[in-house]
Amino acid sequence: MKYPQCGRKRTSGFMGNVGILVAAVIAIAMVFTAFAGCDGEKNGKQDDTSDPATAVEDFFQAIAEGDVDSLIAAIDPTYIEEFEAEYGQQYKSLLEGFFLATNPEELEITGLEFEVEEDGDEAVVRVVAGTATYLDTNGEKVNEDVDENVMTDFDAVRVDGKWYVSMSTFPDWWYYLNATTGDGE
Repeated sequence: MKYPQCGRKRTSGFMGNVGILVAAVIAIAMVFTAFAGCDGEKNGKQDDTSDPATAVEDFFQAIAEGDVDSLIAAIDPTYIEEFEAEYGQQYKSLLEGFFLATNPEELEITGLEFEVEEDGDEAVVRVVAGTATYLDTNGEKVNEDVDENVMTDFDAVRVDGKWYVSMSTFPDWWYYLNATTGDGE
């Protein structure tokens, strides 16, 4: 006596349903994981900057977007806290004036590649490739590759397990601060 193969089809159907259920659970887990840290900023700190190169990339992205809050989130929070304590809310406009005020129109920074030399909670991040695209003063689109004439080394520091760009990267900052406030530190 031959038995119908409907039991086999039921097993296949059951296994297919289990597969779909497992795929759905994995997809839901991935969505929750991806969006768990998407509140952007918490207390002026980035949610997940797990390496120095990511900190520098976040810094460049903030500059390209002209976003002072993202810029602040990319900078060493120890410095930001002291700076805010000294200058109050003026600290944002000082940072914006130095880092963002002279940005060209339609600035995009793409293709960044880095070399990183880590030493404990400090690192030097060297930008070895990348392109800046923007409109010049004549409205012409310009593409510039990173080369030896562009600042390519960034100091990074790890604070509470996260990496940030250090203000020691920008020696001109202190001249700007002194000229703007009359009391650079």
